[in-house]
Amino acid sequence: MAEIRTFHEENPNLGVREAWTESLEEVKRTIQNRFIRLKLKDEPIQVLDPLSDQDIEVLKRHLRELLPDMDLTKLQKTHTEKVKSYQAWLDRHCKCTQYVFQIKNCEDVSCYIPPKSPLPSWLPDPQLDATGDHNLPYSEVRGQETFEGEKKETSPS
Repeated sequence: MAEIRTFHEENPNLGVREAWTESLEEVKRTIQNRFIRLKLKDEPIQVLDPLSDQDIEVLKRHLRELLPDMDLTKLQKTHTEKVKSYQAWLDRHCKCTQYVFQIKNCEDVSCYIPPKSPLPSWLPDPQLDATGDHNLPYSEVRGQETFEGEKKETSPS
């Protein structure tokens, strides 16, 4: 893949990309057909087509505006974790735990268009019930500060 990508970058007018895309079409259809047959809680898995080159360029344009110091050719974690503006954006807008990755607007109204209703809070992390075999229902943990890992007993002071 890396060799094909490099060859295409050096020779963009040879139609390598189109030939590569065409050669993968049967594999893509086979994988799509397998996923289409899957269900989760009696709901079929939704299979989406990949983004077009035009959609990717629009996304890159937005990223260049939002994170001007990020090199968009190096989006691996080893490179992005060194970009201060990206790390600051993650700290303001994201919550990442072992079980959940969430993105939401921060509290700074200069950062986005304010919504008509109040911003929702972060979703709680899954918490085990007393048996340790199941998670507590959302109705019991909603609005509470949760934590990752085993439940810790607190001693009365």
